[in-house]
Amino acid sequence: MSFLFSSSLHLLPPSNPATSFRHNLPPRIAAVPSSPLAGGIFSVAATSLSHYPDGHSRCGPLYCSSSASMSVEESTSASQLEDSLLYARAFWVSRYVIAWNVEVGSGSCYLFGSKMATLRVKDGVVEGYDVKIKLEKDRGPLPENVIKKFPHIQNYCPFTVPLGSAVEPLLKCQLAVATFNSYGQCNNITCLQLPGVLDDLFSYEGPLGAVYSKEAVSLYLWAPTAQAVQAQIYKEPVGGRPFEVIHRLSSDGGRTLFVDLGSDDLKPEGWDKLADEKPPLHSFSDISIPNDHDHGTDKDAEFTLAMSKDHIQVAMAANLRDYVLTNFEGKEVKGSELRTYDGSSVAYASCPTETVNYVSAHDNETLFDVVSLKTPRNITVNDRCRMNHLATSIIALSQGIPFFHCGDELLRSKSMDRDSYNSGDWFNRLDFTYMTNNWGVGLPPKEKNEYNWPLIKPRLADPSFKPSKSHILAAVENFTNLLQIRYSSPLFRLKTANAIQKRVRFHNTGTSLIPGVIVMSIEDGQEGIPGLTQLDPIYSYIVVVVNARPSEISFPCPVLRARTLQLHPIQLMSTDPMVKNSAYEPSTGCFMVPSRTTSVFVELR
Repeated sequence: MSFLFSSSLHLLPPSNPATSFRHNLPPRIAAVPSSPLAGGIFSVAATSLSHYPDGHSRCGPLYCSSSASMSVEESTSASQLEDSLLYARAFWVSRYVIAWNVEVGSGSCYLFGSKMATLRVKDGVVEGYDVKIKLEKDRGPLPENVIKKFPHIQNYCPFTVPLGSAVEPLLKCQLAVATFNSYGQCNNITCLQLPGVLDDLFSYEGPLGAVYSKEAVSLYLWAPTAQAVQAQIYKEPVGGRPFEVIHRLSSDGGRTLFVDLGSDDLKPEGWDKLADEKPPLHSFSDISIPNDHDHGTDKDAEFTLAMSKDHIQVAMAANLRDYVLTNFEGKEVKGSELRTYDGSSVAYASCPTETVNYVSAHDNETLFDVVSLKTPRNITVNDRCRMNHLATSIIALSQGIPFFHCGDELLRSKSMDRDSYNSGDWFNRLDFTYMTNNWGVGLPPKEKNEYNWPLIKPRLADPSFKPSKSHILAAVENFTNLLQIRYSSPLFRLKTANAIQKRVRFHNTGTSLIPGVIVMSIEDGQEGIPGLTQLDPIYSYIVVVVNARPSEISFPCPVLRARTLQLHPIQLMSTDPMVKNSAYEPSTGCFMVPSRTTSVFVELR
């Protein structure tokens, strides 16, 4: 879809897929989208769609198979069939081709669509769909251009969408495909992955975002599957009431500030002298303008590190918006009062189950790759592996729900490929024999990585970056130990915001903190003593010390003096010699923790 906005709304031909609008704007405007599910735009050609009068389709049990083509003789329970809509195992690869690794035999295959995302399977019955289209099984292989683009599904069966079907509006729906046997019973059902058909129908290489001219600012948005869109134009970046609201646009951002960097009024002090000297930075936000990769002076770097430490600490407290902690300035603040670089709140959750903590996901580089990309080339692979351990430890020992990207535990590498969706098994390989982590198997594809090639090439060519089997086994052991520690005490899995506020406390805070060190304590109650309820029958007190510094630290904590803390039994039995050197001195309350190490101390009842 495409719109051009001036003083009035104009519709451009549908062949022009980028949404654009043009407006005479003041120097600063902000755009805010509406909810992507607000309203509804949906139209279909009646001749191309099949509807069941009762809106239901009878289904039998689901079958699964590990072979390239699933066997219809294997079946699973109705509960597994109901869960199958959580997965997207079929691929809509072009306008009229869907790929799925199933064999229908004498049965049939249908495409289901729901405008309001209400597809469900209840008691073996498909419900909540608005559209049902019969797909035809193609006896030949997938088209060559599809195999070239998606080689990992080259053996999937092609199914043909009927010619003339209104595909564009369908892509605004929740979609699923299902197979039925000759008796009309459902054999299998799954959702669809859509990148192929989106590329086929909506590929766009024109401008995106704000394009400035002398007369106006033109905004181009690409949102082909949005159901409803809205842009709100403000005079000031702080918001307030918009002076104009433009409907039927789409974006999944929150608020975007458009700034004309050519304006003399907006130039930071010293902007014109950047070639000769670095100007003083009066605001943290100024760092991103004159310094692309340089965070200013040592004082600026310390400020950034201290502020980031506050962000991590509130994340370890389940990102609770009302959690109170002492920030690096020595002030007691709520999590919602901590701000990111763009001024939005860091913490947002009202209970620990509303937050999912992670340090890496399927998007962007793996954890090991991003550590290798961003750290100095002169540090050792041992140091990089310890950084990997350190990052996963923060997630494992935080309140809330931990999320780990597959391969975090074995130093997984995609050879620095930041988007491996179309990179095949070569870059996505996982080696569970632990012989290799897939580092250095080749230069990652140009499309998403060319910008970083100057950084990537020398690192991939340097054999000292590649971890050995012993490094990988150490990472696996570290990860296993972290999971055992997390589940050794319910204190790591507190269920309410009130429990976290009363029991979780951060030390090494305020103006005299040691940079790069987090000290978190979790307190339990005592049976028969008023106050906190006893949750853990084994440990009455836990202290977690995260030392991200390149050297050992000694941290005296008077409030933790005279306790009977000792290193967690799991870490005492670890084969990691560094963590076993961690110590606690009760007379001073002093903790000694080696470099790039997370140590857990417990007090037995």
